[in-house]
Amino acid sequence: MQEELLQFKRLDHDEENTVIRNKTRLVMRGYCQEEGIDFKESFTLVARMKAIRIFLAYVAHKSFIVFQMDVKTAFLHGMLKEDVTSVDETIYHSMIGALMYLTSSRPDIVHATCLCARYQAKITKKHLKEVKRIFCYLWGTINMGLWYTKDSGFELTGFSDADYAGCKDTFKSTSGGTQFLGKKLVGWSLKKQDCMALSTAEAEYVSLSACYA
Repeated sequence: MQEELLQFKRLDHDEENTVIRNKTRLVMRGYCQEEGIDFKESFTLVARMKAIRIFLAYVAHKSFIVFQMDVKTAFLHGMLKEDVTSVDETIYHSMIGALMYLTSSRPDIVHATCLCARYQAKITKKHLKEVKRIFCYLWGTINMGLWYTKDSGFELTGFSDADYAGCKDTFKSTSGGTQFLGKKLVGWSLKKQDCMALSTAEAEYVSLSACYA
């Protein structure tokens, strides 16, 4: 489906008709939709979280002013206050979904969340207990987040690491990687490797290639 980027601008003026604010929004509209399927639909751009973090790092580096709107965190507070006792698949899935969403700004819970997410098809009380431990940790560290300073450079640096046969179910290795712009953390990942590494060196090589990509 062909799509066209449309740019909407709005200028705010003061009493003397001087421009004080320039607002711009990019949207995407399709002109080749099929009637009965998506003929009346319009589509908006969805930015990747890594792109947003890089943008914020650049903003901090250049001392720009940015206003953030439409931020909703009520779901997090609701999940933190909810006391789950039974092993219900729907509730477990919603808890994992909330945690996966939070990993976009909380790299400290990525490893534990990804481990718990692997067992969504076969949930036990042990898995629920571990997920609740993550929420307890979040409750005590709810004010933690990323901090982007101005005077820390803007050079790109990447780090990678891997364990060897760390998964107790498949004996596959897990790759981890982070990317910094100066001292600003903008990207991180944690993923079980697709192949079966035969040595620690091979596992780290796979992790390094993923981080480089």
